[in-house]
Amino acid sequence: MGEWGYLPLQVKVTFIKTQSNKDYKSRFLGLLIFGLILVIIGRIYETLALYFCFNPAKLWKSEALGLFQDILLCLGIFSLLFPLYKKLFTAKEKNKLFIFDVILVILCIAHLVILEYFFYQMEPLDVFVLGHTPSEMAFSLNTSSISFKRLFIGLIVTILILIIGLYYSKKLNVNSSRIRSIRIFGFIGLIVFFLIDTFGKIPVASDLIKCKSYYFYANILKHGTNKMFDLDIPTFANKYQEEFSGKDYISKDYPFLHKFENENKLGNYLNSFERSPNIMVLITESLSEYFIHPIRGIEFMPFLDSLSKASLYWPNHLSVGERSFAVNPAINAAVPYGETGFSLLEVYPYHFSLVNILKKNNYYTSFYYGQGSWFHNKNHFYTFNNIDRIIDKNVFDTIFEKVLVGDEKNFWGFNDLDLFNQYL
Repeated sequence: MGEWGYLPLQVKVTFIKTQSNKDYKSRFLGLLIFGLILVIIGRIYETLALYFCFNPAKLWKSEALGLFQDILLCLGIFSLLFPLYKKLFTAKEKNKLFIFDVILVILCIAHLVILEYFFYQMEPLDVFVLGHTPSEMAFSLNTSSISFKRLFIGLIVTILILIIGLYYSKKLNVNSSRIRSIRIFGFIGLIVFFLIDTFGKIPVASDLIKCKSYYFYANILKHGTNKMFDLDIPTFANKYQEEFSGKDYISKDYPFLHKFENENKLGNYLNSFERSPNIMVLITESLSEYFIHPIRGIEFMPFLDSLSKASLYWPNHLSVGERSFAVNPAINAAVPYGETGFSLLEVYPYHFSLVNILKKNNYYTSFYYGQGSWFHNKNHFYTFNNIDRIIDKNVFDTIFEKVLVGDEKNFWGFNDLDLFNQYL
């Protein structure tokens, strides 16, 4: 009686185990299909947005090649994650499976944010974002053109596709051999993706082809990895000093330190003057050399174009700063950028700058800025250099009108003309 009583229970337990194996394979395949659909939708959205906003050259060819790489990357990542997914499914706490679902949704929304940045700058987001404090990042996000409405719609669409995909995944007939074939194809696709990404020389717009999220996360990983290892300073010092051998270097411990050459190289280009002249440095956002000259017959900056022909003008130069937020220490002091930017250092090393040198020569120094001088530590940098006066948005005269942008009326500063009038 005891043996016959346990037989139905044994059959039932075996049936549940078999059904579970089928379920996790079907569910995983459903998630893979969901991921591929979102990859395709993401590329279509990116292509259409770029077409209507900018219509850059070679758009369609670049985006088609980008979609091909996106699909290879998606298949490869899911193939790598399959063993972990299987382990979570067979665990006692199966609610851990929803970790995958939640992470997928988060990554999709993060991808939309990264795309919005690309639409704003036409450059992929990279590790420069780590050079900002949380308050600066929040400020930049609030004053940017990122559409939170589009992000909300993207969130709803992503969740709906996920629900539909998981619902229909129950009807998929999946066996071990099919999953094995998909994973082999995924691994091959991942190898092809890395080969193209590393060695591919595709004669189209590379920034358009790149998967913007992969580019961002790969840079974050690379940036973080670099911090784990100390640079071999003596080796790099020898290499640098050998390559630039024209200087009289003092020490290997300080690779850039060399004996100063006191030559007045600019004096021959300047008129003589009886007393110390006033010195003004104008820093203008997004004014690259490209726009100073006619583009397709259109003159965007005719006055600067003519001025460049009657002044000292360098069409090319090497910068010690990354992007415009590093311009103040770069132009004023020519200090190295470092890991996060010189102005963001907690403790500044003593250094020469235009500000402290001019102040030693009986100049009165001041800095004018139409936004908050707290951004990227401008106030700290200039205060350290003993500047006499800082004028930013907090002390602008009330007669000047603030520039407010968007429905949220985000404050973007004061316009250029008001900045000059405030100075006067």
